[in-house]
Amino acid sequence: MQPETAAKVKYGVWERDIMQCDDRRFKAMVRGDVTALRMTLSDHLTYTHTSGVHDTKAQFLGSLTLGQLSYKSIIPEARSVHVYGGTGIVTGTARMEITARGQDARFRIRYLAVYVQAQARWQLVAWQSTRVPDTSAESPEDSGPPPTPEYLGPSRRARG
Repeated sequence: MQPETAAKVKYGVWERDIMQCDDRRFKAMVRGDVTALRMTLSDHLTYTHTSGVHDTKAQFLGSLTLGQLSYKSIIPEARSVHVYGGTGIVTGTARMEITARGQDARFRIRYLAVYVQAQARWQLVAWQSTRVPDTSAESPEDSGPPPTPEYLGPSRRARG
């Protein structure tokens, strides 16, 4: 096999693996499976919510454990994966249904997820998401208030 062909095959396998990792992470978030998330999330995680709140791995897992944040559903709509060396970039859109500090909200997001190979597996090292308007005629308008930084406490507000 030519080196160029071998690289395409390897990257194709990695793209599939990263997409499966993204799916498993979303499912673990909905289940509130902190044990699975510990394995999927890098210790160096930078997680930026649609509200602008930034979390470390410990902060994100803590908000799930304490019930400050729960994911009712995460439905990916469109995604693409590109591999650059040992880094995988996922861009996509998804429908989210969450409860943050007792307030329910449904909305669509556009996101960027960065995965790196570590400890013989792909791990999420960065997440950035932005709310987008719902353009589907079949779906109700975004409902519920937008998640606010307060749901994670005043010491965790995004700094500009």
